[in-house]
Amino acid sequence: MSAVSQQQTAAAAPVALRGSQWLRILWPWLLALAIALILPRVFTSGHAITMLNQMAVMIVFALSYNMLLGNTGLLSFGHAVYFGLGAFCSMHVLRAMNEGLALPIELLPLVAGFAGLFFGIIFGAVSVRRAGVVFAMISLGLGELVHASSYMFTGFFGGEAGLFGDRDEAVSLFGINYGPNVTVYYLVVVWALLAAAAMFLLRKTPLGWMANAVRDNPERAQFVGYSPQLVRFFQFCLSAFFAGLAGGLFVLTQEIVTDEAVGAIKSGTVLLSAYIGGIGTFLGPVFGATLVVYLEHSLSSVTDAWMLYFGLLFMMVVMFAPMGLFGTAMQQFAAGVPVIGVERWGCDCTPSF
Repeated sequence: MSAVSQQQTAAAAPVALRGSQWLRILWPWLLALAIALILPRVFTSGHAITMLNQMAVMIVFALSYNMLLGNTGLLSFGHAVYFGLGAFCSMHVLRAMNEGLALPIELLPLVAGFAGLFFGIIFGAVSVRRAGVVFAMISLGLGELVHASSYMFTGFFGGEAGLFGDRDEAVSLFGINYGPNVTVYYLVVVWALLAAAAMFLLRKTPLGWMANAVRDNPERAQFVGYSPQLVRFFQFCLSAFFAGLAGGLFVLTQEIVTDEAVGAIKSGTVLLSAYIGGIGTFLGPVFGATLVVYLEHSLSSVTDAWMLYFGLLFMMVVMFAPMGLFGTAMQQFAAGVPVIGVERWGCDCTPSF
């Protein structure tokens, strides 16, 4: 082999390696996209499509909550504030779009995300000054404050009846009719995958690593020159952005938003979703959100006491699987079977309290 050909082979080797690395990184996302596109072909009933829409919304919401609890160690009892306020702001924009505002409906979740970010900056400046129990109590107080305000400021929240909108009358960037639920499902899936990919990449940034450091040992993080309060604030604001984006997806799927969107039950549901799945993993909240939505639909059609069974499931997970169902399963699987990529998706399994 000549020297020129050897140099060409040596130069092509890193390119091939980079290609394999890209394939290794992207295959889970491509698989998730393929599954999401196939599901409406398998489950064609209207009830199934509605449940799939709610699963996608709850997955984004649970992942945003995991940015607080799993990555930063901030236990919030009022995370629905940013979900609900983003939903209400996007609903007002949707109603304006029904009256002639030339904004593509595909961008409505982004509007809700920035609304959640706005309120996250306001409330985060107050709540992240302290962590632990103090933060949890502040988040609970803010949640009750916003929920009580929903009955007072009826012009913004719509009172007990809430606010309605019509996605059919909004302008589409691609000329698509989003009247059928299955069409909306594909739009929600695109936004859900983009949001999930962004939150996954944020875990690998210096901010994500410092959030883990602040979660585990804030004194040591401060000793090396980082402000734990500032790290918590940035994580809080980004989490509020994605929670608001989930609220915008909720508006797209339901076309109605009420005071329940900012209530304690919504905050409790996302806490259950994240913890049951596993707050120490990335895919844990995805699994937990899917399970919670499925159980909510299936159990509520059988008994009115379905919340009792949710509570029992949560107690069993806390006592016997504190890393969550998915987190515990992945930890055991990774310990017994050496699989490439398991550490990326499943083995950041340290409890975050």
